[in-house]
Amino acid sequence: SGLRERGEPLLQELLSDGGSVCIKGCGEDEAVLTTHDASYVVRLADSSNSMLLVRGGVEVSSTAGSPGGGGGGGEENQPPLAVAARAHEHLELVRCAPRLGDVRRRLCACPYGGREAEEALDEPAVGEEEALAPSRPDARPTLSSLEAAAQCSPLELRAALQRWRAVEVAGRWCCLDPQYEADCVECLLALAVEQEWPLHAVPVPAAVEALAAQFDEATVRHCLRSHSTAAAAPWEEWLAAAASDEVALEPRAICTFRARVLLLETEAWPKDAFDEAWADGVPRGIEPSDADLDGLAVLLPPDGRAAKGAPLTVRALSAEAMPPDAAARFSVLWSLKPSWAMRELGPYLLDIVAPGSSAEALVLQHARCVTASDGSRSYVERK
Repeated sequence: SGLRERGEPLLQELLSDGGSVCIKGCGEDEAVLTTHDASYVVRLADSSNSMLLVRGGVEVSSTAGSPGGGGGGGEENQPPLAVAARAHEHLELVRCAPRLGDVRRRLCACPYGGREAEEALDEPAVGEEEALAPSRPDARPTLSSLEAAAQCSPLELRAALQRWRAVEVAGRWCCLDPQYEADCVECLLALAVEQEWPLHAVPVPAAVEALAAQFDEATVRHCLRSHSTAAAAPWEEWLAAAASDEVALEPRAICTFRARVLLLETEAWPKDAFDEAWADGVPRGIEPSDADLDGLAVLLPPDGRAAKGAPLTVRALSAEAMPPDAAARFSVLWSLKPSWAMRELGPYLLDIVAPGSSAEALVLQHARCVTASDGSRSYVERK
C-alpha cells in the first residue's frame, strides 16, 4: 500500500532488485528506506478497512488430490476458491530529508591538516593508541562505509560531501582542518592578485607549483575546486574538476569564505566593523552581500529584539554545525533571539526540510506566527 502510494517508479525500482533499495537504521533510529536518489522513513500504520479480494476466485490444481497427479476426479470437478484477507496494519513510506548527522560527525572526527599533521597522527605517543583511535587517518570512513551506514540515498550523500567541501585522502573521506583550509585559500587569493590572474581563469598547475612549499597538490586543487563554479556540478564533474588545468572561482563562494575566516577569528563583530573588514578582504571587483552570510552568521540587535536604528552584531552561527534534530535546532535558534523572520530561518532549515514540504510548514510545527501592524510577519517559540 505504502509503495503504491509513493508511485510506480519507486515500486518498479524495488521490484527490479538492482541493489539500489535498502533499509537503514540501528538502535533507536527510525528505519529509513533509501533508493538511488531519495530517502523515506518507514512507519507502521494501523489499517481499519484494508481488504484483499481475489476477483473470480482461484482454481485448484488438478494435482492437488494425490502425489501422482490423479487428482480425485479431475480439474473440472474442483470448485473455485474465494479468497479474502484483512490487513490490520501496514508499513507506509514518507519522504524525508537525508539524515546526515552521523556522516558529518565521522568526516570531522579526523580532519586533514597537511602532510606534517598526518605524520604526527600516524605516530601516537606510547599508551595513546586507544584514545586516539577515532582520530587516526586509517579510521576515516571510505565512501562505501558511509553509503552503508548513512540514512540517505547515494545521491544525497554525494551532494552532502560536496556541500561540506569534504576531501578524499588515501581512499578515505574527511573534512579539511578549518584553519588549514583557510590558510590555503588565503594564499590562493593572494597569489591570484599578485600574479594578476583573472578569477574566471586561474591556472591550476601554476598555483600548485607556487604553493608547493606550504600545501600539497591535492589540497590546492581541492580548495580551488571547492570555491569554483564546479562546486555545484554533478558528482562526476565535481570529481573530475580536481584534475582541471584551469578553474573559474565563484565570487559568492569567495565572499562566504572571507566571512567564514573573519568569524573564525572573532565570533561576534559590530556590523559596521565586520562589513569594512569583509570588503577589504575580497579581491577588487567583488562586493560582499548580507545574503552571503546565509547559514554562516546571523544579525543580532543588542538585546535580541529588533529596534529601528539599533546597532547590529554579526554573530557566527554555522548551519553545518547545527543539531540534526528539528526540535534541538529550534532550541538553539530561540536561545539566540526570540523572534525570527522566515528569510532568517530558511538557511538553517534547508537540510532538514523533507522534499515536497516547505520551510514554513516545518517552522509552524515549532513556532507561532506574529503579524505586526505594518503587515510583516515574524516567528516566535511555541510554548
